[in-house]
Amino acid sequence: DRRMVTGVPCGLQSIDRLTRGWQPGELIIIAGRPGDGKTALMMQFALEASQHAFAAVCSLEMSRVSVGWRVVALEARVDAFALMTGRLRDPEMKRVGTALASLAERRLAIDDAAGQSVSALCAKLRRLSARYGMGIAFVDYLQLLHGTAENRTQEIQQISGQLLALAKELNIPVVVLSQLSRDNAKGNARPQLHNLRDGGSLEQDAHVVLLIHRPNKSEDSNRFTDGEEVELILAKQRMGPAGRTIKVGWHGPTMRFTDIAPESQDGAA
Repeated sequence: DRRMVTGVPCGLQSIDRLTRGWQPGELIIIAGRPGDGKTALMMQFALEASQHAFAAVCSLEMSRVSVGWRVVALEARVDAFALMTGRLRDPEMKRVGTALASLAERRLAIDDAAGQSVSALCAKLRRLSARYGMGIAFVDYLQLLHGTAENRTQEIQQISGQLLALAKELNIPVVVLSQLSRDNAKGNARPQLHNLRDGGSLEQDAHVVLLIHRPNKSEDSNRFTDGEEVELILAKQRMGPAGRTIKVGWHGPTMRFTDIAPESQDGAA
């Protein structure tokens, strides 16, 4: 129900229902292990957001070109690798053409910000906001930012504090990806709030924490399989229900996460 969503929708109704969309002035942390689809989920959220507001994506890990390819592939619902290597069939190429036209209409800025300090990143987002009236920012990912503090714990505290202050100052949601601590990776245990890497201040500063868990991940490969069930754990939400697990499915052909019909959700009404 669209009327319930007062913030920027993420496009997965199961999450939008619980969060009412990403709210202005809030710091949202999406955390997972390497290979658990954090970036894919964020890209999907950013594409949805760009239909409603000016969205900025700051990638500290991938180049602008790589992010661009992924965005086009997502929008066209084709395999990104096939798109980059030119191995698409005619109907898929048509979808790419349509996607490019659609993306040209969207308000989406992509920035590659490798090796950046949190202050430089915040300054860049302030400029974008002043120029375009930014509605939401995505940062991939927190552990690649650096601050000026003496040790890593203080540095992370400084980073999360500055990102939270920025969300409040610009009155936009700031969505930041984060890693989970290594000790959580053992035996593929379900992640919990305290598994956020370098985490006390993150846990404290965040309004919303969404953890990604792949209970059926294959042992030998990180690749998603079509139809794989993924758990999105709403571990924290200051202004709404928390401690909920939302099951979504990975749809291989369109390379995206999809809502699973409500009747097959157990206890996540």
